[in-house]
Amino acid sequence: MESALPSHGDKSLQEFFKVFLLRTGSTKLQIPTSFTKFFNGVLPLKVTLVDHDRKSWDVYLEKTEGCLVFKDGWQQFAKEKVLEDGDFLVFQYDGRSTFNVKIFSKTGCRKVAAPASSAKIEPTVILDEDSDQRCSKEIQCGRKRKQSPPSLKTNEESVLEGPCPSEGARFKSKRVYEEKDDHNEKKPDPTKCVPLQNSHHFQIYFNAPWRLKKVEIPRSVLRKTNIKLMSKISLRDENGKLWPASIISIKKEYRHFLGGGWNDFRRSYNIQEGDRCDFEFVVDKANAAQELLVRVRSKCSFGWVDCK
Repeated sequence: MESALPSHGDKSLQEFFKVFLLRTGSTKLQIPTSFTKFFNGVLPLKVTLVDHDRKSWDVYLEKTEGCLVFKDGWQQFAKEKVLEDGDFLVFQYDGRSTFNVKIFSKTGCRKVAAPASSAKIEPTVILDEDSDQRCSKEIQCGRKRKQSPPSLKTNEESVLEGPCPSEGARFKSKRVYEEKDDHNEKKPDPTKCVPLQNSHHFQIYFNAPWRLKKVEIPRSVLRKTNIKLMSKISLRDENGKLWPASIISIKKEYRHFLGGGWNDFRRSYNIQEGDRCDFEFVVDKANAAQELLVRVRSKCSFGWVDCK
């Protein structure tokens, strides 16, 4: 089953997300089949993609093998936005001919192209004391860190939360991997959950078998957003498929878990120990959670990869 987010007259819900893969998305990008209902039977020949800086690109739609794709013009967009494997794209449709596009890197932070003349700076700082995560040592933002050669894979990934950083700004980071010595690779820190920069986002790293069976929703996310959790919720994968699920609440401890439906989703995607999932709440006007978007990521010998 494949479907798109229900609109209920709310334009903000006419959106979908895609995980960019260079081998399939460098020349065209498929629009989820269930999303085409928002075109009301009339497919625009040309649409405009607009980024958060209000820069725009004209892109033509084309039907290929029964699927609707961004075709002519998409390659230029992907090139100018320097899209990379694992980039997370959110498309919001205005109901006419424009898609507003938000792009997030694998770190979870909104992707901003660095000026060509400036060196890349990756600051690392601590989490707040009241965070669910253990604090790491603070390093002054703006200090250059050693960069691995482009041809080498790094064994460390920082997951960011809070606003995207500007030059000299400080932001929050959690080190998921410890540095690897010359002989052995150390196991990842037992990170239970890490809120991403969007307050409705969080991610779970399945570092133990028991975590696969019971997914706890971070209390920090619920406190910051005041999201209302119902007893029922739908899990939605990247292709728009829905999985009915339930929410188990322990009110005295203010703890909430994904119940029935999660194990069906997990088995379908073969989620295993060492894998990671990114989650995003979809709420209605009353701030009640209707759906939970799930992006599955898998750990292999080449690093993190996105699963379809």
